[in-house]
Amino acid sequence: MKNTLEKGQFRILIYKRHNEYVGICYETGWVEVYSTKSEVLKHITNGIESLLKTTLKHNFGIENINRRPPLKYCLIFHTLPILATFKKIWYYGYTCPS
Repeated sequence: MKNTLEKGQFRILIYKRHNEYVGICYETGWVEVYSTKSEVLKHITNGIESLLKTTLKHNFGIENINRRPPLKYCLIFHTLPILATFKKIWYYGYTCPS
């Protein structure tokens, strides 16, 4: 789904790597690393909300809310859910407020 300034959805994948958690937001291309999954989720969702407010306020184009992460993280984003039976991962959907 391509996000617009009126509506959209942001998918976030969080997985544990060694002693840290990595979060990938597919639609913004952001990758965040923190010591807990709640920190990762908090930073990504706060970033999404700030990005939306700034994009709407300054009438930026929708390319800011339709980026993709680097190839390495695109591959991780699409393959880890398949491997979810072997690892514990967390997947969140964040829907833009209307």
